[in-house]
Amino acid sequence: MTPSWASVLDSFAQNQTKETASGLIDVAKNSSLDYSEIADLAVLLAKSGTILDSDPNCAIFDIPSTGGPGSLSTLLTPLILTAAARKVIKLTVPGRPAGGIDCLAQLDGYNIEPEIDDLKYWAKAGVYVHILANERFAPFDAFLFDYRKSSGSLAIPSLVVASILSKKIVTGITDVGLDIRISDFGNFGTTWDEARSNAVRFNGVAHALGMKSRCFLSNGFHPQQPFFGRGESLLALRKIFDNTESGHLKEHLNNCYAMVLSMIGSTNRVPEISRRALQNEFASNLTLQGSSFETFVSLTKRIEAAHVNAIEAPAAGLLTIDLERMRDAIVAVQKRQTNVRFSDPCGIVLHANSLEYLNKGDIICTYRYSGDDRRAFETDLSGCFGFSSNIDRPYDLEEII
Repeated sequence: MTPSWASVLDSFAQNQTKETASGLIDVAKNSSLDYSEIADLAVLLAKSGTILDSDPNCAIFDIPSTGGPGSLSTLLTPLILTAAARKVIKLTVPGRPAGGIDCLAQLDGYNIEPEIDDLKYWAKAGVYVHILANERFAPFDAFLFDYRKSSGSLAIPSLVVASILSKKIVTGITDVGLDIRISDFGNFGTTWDEARSNAVRFNGVAHALGMKSRCFLSNGFHPQQPFFGRGESLLALRKIFDNTESGHLKEHLNNCYAMVLSMIGSTNRVPEISRRALQNEFASNLTLQGSSFETFVSLTKRIEAAHVNAIEAPAAGLLTIDLERMRDAIVAVQKRQTNVRFSDPCGIVLHANSLEYLNKGDIICTYRYSGDDRRAFETDLSGCFGFSSNIDRPYDLEEII
């Protein structure tokens, strides 16, 4: 007999062990949990740690993602939101290979784990705060996520929803958007139909928790922009601020604008949000959290100068890019630097996108690598690229309200 949801939640709340986590996962995997039941788990996870005080009269926004390489939405949407006079508090986990928080951690002085008193001051004084989810915040969620990861149970939509929304409860988010990155190795649907169904579930649970919510389905099968790596993601920001980005990156920026405009409800009267405004919001956040814009510029110049290696097309054809393999190649190198919390030994900048026609000798990408085994990394990276005669490019962005 399958135990009730209430009983497995109570068991997990009383004692976080592999057994209680396994019992919770089994019920979540094999039962059709309703919105209120998933919301109950989100609240349990959130209340296991510190919850920030929030002004009930102040709307707080965030657009998290379901993960997946090739998107800069967790770095760009906070800047667009704050430039549109919205408040943003992001409580996030590191990405693979480059999430927003681990990219920002590359900047000297940037404080991703402030003391609670400092964080409360930041939340009142700043319009954009970006911090790391650690043992102070939703520790039950951290335990459950680690167990799900070790047991191969990440792709359970109801648990993904509860995990994401628990962090929004912690920070007092009132308006949440979810960037659902669809790919054949995604955690929130490997097809558009699956992702649509999970988006409806996410919105339903968010509404049950009193949040305004909408989801954005984005194409994770192909690179959404050219910059891969922690330093490279910051370099992409500088290109945007300087208005020197490629067409590929500009398209991604436009998708981020679209998500924000939908979130703030701008249909007839669209606010003017310049590149300088984005830069100013970013500089304000860096100063608030202990770094500086000058530090950012200096780092990104070093990152750009390190791109001295290139991979060329060995033949003519339509380029294919294995994003999962490319992600794993970068992550494997990052993990070798065990003495660095968020290491950044390598990165890639694509010069061509999926299904772009290349001639033999055309540059596919440049890469940065620090280490003695560069040739091994280049071999791994070269294996991420192939050629095809078939065209398969599903849509780029879809909204679920």
